[in-house]
Amino acid sequence: MPTILGIVFLIFAVWFFWRGKGRLFGFLIFTSIFGAASVLNFGSSGLQPYYFVGCIYLFSQYKHLNLSQKSLFPGARPLFLFVIVGITTAIICPRLFAGLPVYSPTISIDEGLLYRPPLEPGFSNIVQSAFLILNALILVAASREKRSIHIDRFYNFAFYFLISIIFTQFLLIALHISADPFSFLRNNKGYSIAMTQNSTSARLSGTFSEPSGVGIALVIFFAGYFQRFFARSEALGKLLLSFIAIGLTRSSSSLGATVLVIGWAFVQNPPFRFPWYIRLRRVLMIGALCLVPVLIVLSPLRRMFSAQTVNKVGSESFVSRITADLYAFHITYATHFLGSGLGSNRPSSLIPSLLSNVGVAGTICFALLLFRLTRQVKHTEPWVGWALTAGILDMCFGGPDINQPLIWAAMALTVYYGNAGDAIPTAQGLRTRIASEALPPNIGEPSPST
Repeated sequence: MPTILGIVFLIFAVWFFWRGKGRLFGFLIFTSIFGAASVLNFGSSGLQPYYFVGCIYLFSQYKHLNLSQKSLFPGARPLFLFVIVGITTAIICPRLFAGLPVYSPTISIDEGLLYRPPLEPGFSNIVQSAFLILNALILVAASREKRSIHIDRFYNFAFYFLISIIFTQFLLIALHISADPFSFLRNNKGYSIAMTQNSTSARLSGTFSEPSGVGIALVIFFAGYFQRFFARSEALGKLLLSFIAIGLTRSSSSLGATVLVIGWAFVQNPPFRFPWYIRLRRVLMIGALCLVPVLIVLSPLRRMFSAQTVNKVGSESFVSRITADLYAFHITYATHFLGSGLGSNRPSSLIPSLLSNVGVAGTICFALLLFRLTRQVKHTEPWVGWALTAGILDMCFGGPDINQPLIWAAMALTVYYGNAGDAIPTAQGLRTRIASEALPPNIGEPSPST
């Protein structure tokens, strides 16, 4: 049955389809932040808006989906190999290794700690294979998308929309208002929605089913805006808003990915250069970023943050997730590194999910795909590569969904920004290129790849 939210998405999709000029592609990126929404419900399952709008977007681009061309975009070959490996494992491996105990996608990880049903071909293998094909075709269509200012606007609008919901949720909880005006955005019956406590210590989930989901979205936004600010002193307001929102959600995986992004930026562009050069702006940035955790430690917020991050190491949930990841490595070995089949096993993070589902071959193809995509934008729009890398890092800590819409939307943006060698660059790309060519070497400015 179609949902009310689905009808709204359908109306907007048709409108943007009619208007053209990149609006539908931008709207597709916007729908990726609705991780717990459903446009169609099938019993206890639901179809997410990203895949629904993705089908409409592919229909609008069907004339450009020519897969016979030798050079579609950098990363097309590993993408197609990954799709082939994923579909092949989904068809063969559940039959080849039938009876092997797995963490079924239909039950939670906590339940899988005590009960692991035997491996057998299932509906999840078909669904995940279909989603993978759809995601691959969206990347191909994005490589043919013409440059449009509307795509940048939709990206920023998605950020502000998500931020406003998170801040509103926190304000309602702080005022002890139990009503949740955004519950209609989490209407997917296939996801168990995290309960929201009426306390300032509650972890926020935004438009997702749990804080880890919204954390991936926030890390993607944070990394992109952080690169812009760190390299060219842009997007300071968005950077601060995303940083605060990550703190409000208090997702351990998101906090870890945020620290790695900041650390890698300073390693690539150190504020001190031997023997006497000092980049004062970067020193001030380091001081400001270090001041945030110091204030948290010295404030009453310390107990709240430690309860949701550091103290989770000894919790039952942490033990269940670590056990699921370790068992995924056992499945990889038991299947002779072929995997149990796409959609067969559900661990807690991305790397065990890839290894236990699509095997070593599929994992290598996926890694090559990410490498080629991030490499193609390092001299034009490096912030997109940072955003994609940060999202992958977050999922390596706590995001097992291989077909995660957020990640594939980030991939689509990377293809879109990096595949137009003869297209008109965006304003950000022009500024980055002009500044990098104008500066003399070793002057201390960051390279365009940062």
